[in-house]
Amino acid sequence: MSRESDAGHEPCQRPTNRTGRQALPPYVQVKRYVLKCIRDGVWGSGARIPVEVELAMELNLARMTVSRALRELADEGVLARVPGSGTYVTPGYTDKVEIRPIAVDIRESGRTHRALVMALERGVDDRMQRIFEVRPGEPVRELLRSKTVHFDDGVPVQLEELHVDSARVPHYDEQDFTRRTPGEYLRDTLSLRVTALRVFAQRPPPAIRDELKMQLGEPCLVVYHESRTGDDLVSVSTLWHPSSRFHLRGTRQL
Repeated sequence: MSRESDAGHEPCQRPTNRTGRQALPPYVQVKRYVLKCIRDGVWGSGARIPVEVELAMELNLARMTVSRALRELADEGVLARVPGSGTYVTPGYTDKVEIRPIAVDIRESGRTHRALVMALERGVDDRMQRIFEVRPGEPVRELLRSKTVHFDDGVPVQLEELHVDSARVPHYDEQDFTRRTPGEYLRDTLSLRVTALRVFAQRPPPAIRDELKMQLGEPCLVVYHESRTGDDLVSVSTLWHPSSRFHLRGTRQL
């Protein structure tokens, strides 16, 4: 592991309690802060992060709160804690596949993003129970489902359907997703890694075709992915894009 010093690092923006409707617990704010520092490149792969006391002072939080956040990030595979040495960003963690929320790409391009929430509900879905690996005889898992249409300068470009485990994201259905999208909320709240990814073309069902204002017969580019924290499946996402209005782009650093 890298032996980069944690002294004199350039701090990220401090975590905020503003999440729409529900304030985040302090330890979750610390996790968001650490993940943002990693995403922004302040702490790279294998880098040593500041010690608990320093982070607690920097964030004006109790050391116990910081310790819980770092412990959970270590359990989720984001950090590696080495006794007598320090806490490090897990080597290779930053190389994992990331599905960026479309709202981020739209805003970074200087255009206007708008989200229209079509559904936000709790329930039980037999097909999703199987995907979330609920075995026969086990208690049924309550899932949270959201369906959101994303607009790029007023034009619908994506329908995002998300199912999340209510036990791992209990306040999901309390958020205002017109202010921060479901994808952004999950990215900022949890340390997720994509463990299954499929990209394919498919004609959309009539309801999705209408919601995306598509021509009859036009196909969609569909991106399906599953995300986990540690070994636990947390979210299943299906993203529908009109083929005439969307380009799939990706980069890989070597």
